[in-house]
Amino acid sequence: MSQERRAHARLLVAVDVQVRPVGDARWIAGKLKEISRGGACLSVPETVGGPGDHIEIQLPTHEQESLSLEAQIVREDMLEFEINARFLPKGPVQQAELDSLFAVLLSRHGGGRRAHVRVAYRLDVQYGSEAELKAILEDISEGGFLMITLDTVPEMDQSVTVVITLPDESLLPLKARVVRLESISTGSEPAHWVGLQFKELNANTKNRIRALLNTLMSLE
Repeated sequence: MSQERRAHARLLVAVDVQVRPVGDARWIAGKLKEISRGGACLSVPETVGGPGDHIEIQLPTHEQESLSLEAQIVREDMLEFEINARFLPKGPVQQAELDSLFAVLLSRHGGGRRAHVRVAYRLDVQYGSEAELKAILEDISEGGFLMITLDTVPEMDQSVTVVITLPDESLLPLKARVVRLESISTGSEPAHWVGLQFKELNANTKNRIRALLNTLMSLE
């Protein structure tokens, strides 16, 4: 299975933000959908510019505090009221501000029906009675994760043991229950999304999952 990794891990969130073209006095209320070290995906009710234009994004951090970042629009889809923007590099200070923002966002509710914020980043996964089956991690949270596999698919509600290969090549074994199955097309081979909910997590394993989420968001 091909494993193409993005340059940065992405936080999948649902957070109210303010957006405006650089130099404009009027803020427009929007919704942050994804954010990484490289940029953000936003939904906005009206146009704030086209590809190449610079915008300012105001993101909430702590109560009564916010972080403003300048970005360049790289894609605009007003049919979906969505824009993708690349952060303009501002040096180590901005990276430290992003670190603080990610920590705040990771501690929040996932938005909507989700209890936890998810981090999207591709990692190798093995599962099965002897970890003989392979998959690719798509996203992970403190509550569970989503993977894609071309191998034998577990059944709904089945309990499985999975082993995630971490960025430092160490292994993280986890027990989970299948809560979602979805067939998808990846070309010539049939594949499946498999959503899993963690179960029987002890304090040490919970801490390792939290540490993994923070590690993924810190990757340069």
